[in-house]
Amino acid sequence: MACAVRIKQEFRPRQFLLGHRNCSDFTRTMWMSNQLPFVIYRAVLCLFQMVVYIYCLLSFYTTGPKYLLYLTNLAYVLLTAHTTLSAVLCFLDFFKSRRRPEGGPETAEAQPTVAEITPMMDDDVPNTTDNRSSQMNTQEPTPSHDRLPWYYKCYWILYNTTFAVGFYVTVAFWTLLRGVNDTYSAYSILTHGVNCVVILIDILVSDLPCRLLHFIYPSSFALGYILFTVIYWAAGGTDLINRPWIYPVLDYGENPGLAVGIGVGSTLLAAPLCHGIVFGLALARDTMLMKFAHKRHLPDGAGTTAEPQAEERV
Repeated sequence: MACAVRIKQEFRPRQFLLGHRNCSDFTRTMWMSNQLPFVIYRAVLCLFQMVVYIYCLLSFYTTGPKYLLYLTNLAYVLLTAHTTLSAVLCFLDFFKSRRRPEGGPETAEAQPTVAEITPMMDDDVPNTTDNRSSQMNTQEPTPSHDRLPWYYKCYWILYNTTFAVGFYVTVAFWTLLRGVNDTYSAYSILTHGVNCVVILIDILVSDLPCRLLHFIYPSSFALGYILFTVIYWAAGGTDLINRPWIYPVLDYGENPGLAVGIGVGSTLLAAPLCHGIVFGLALARDTMLMKFAHKRHLPDGAGTTAEPQAEERV
């Protein structure tokens, strides 16, 4: 019931926008009160992405600018940029919070944890997945506007685009392009498999907000890439071994119907669907947080039949 209400309210027109109440939703986790392990996680993930990105660059060192022709490589550039920016913002927020005077006026804005979330019934379902902090923590001040600094908005767009495109690249590769010579090379596994593992973990352990109508950002990226492939083909561009296309399914000269179908389907169907997967994972994460918080706030003696099993799972 709660999930249905939240999904219904995701279709409000203002959900296309980038307003948000709490910047800390982008830099903290609600799974623990001590944010230091999360900061370390961000640093390790950033280092891992940088090392893999350098390896990918070395794998294509003879191709020059043609490295950026391929959606796989562009998606990995986006993922590396996302993890780097995530680490920077997380570090800045962590050290800023450490410098705050204890009991100062800004302490009320601290991110609530699972143990601090006020349990909610169906009547208290938040409007979106991005304003849960202000509604779950009754002590947090609610501003009269939902404004973010411009760099957080850029980060939000990058996050929406990166995660959806990452899922799309993996699905498209293993369904449309499987069987190429380097299918099971280290480079291919890293960029068409491990990338999705990184994305999945990041969604579940972070508190990044997600709005369903933000599919417009990955769809815009997909449209831009498809238009680029058309222009590149029309200008006589070639792939790494001088074939007149970037991907065989985007051969506008020999098979224009398939190429146009792939382009339209990627922009209008695949990109929104992949963003829907990201939204579903974020919604599942928030639902789990709410259930754990509700169990922690059950009065003594309530739900005794279910608690032993829950303790065993923990």
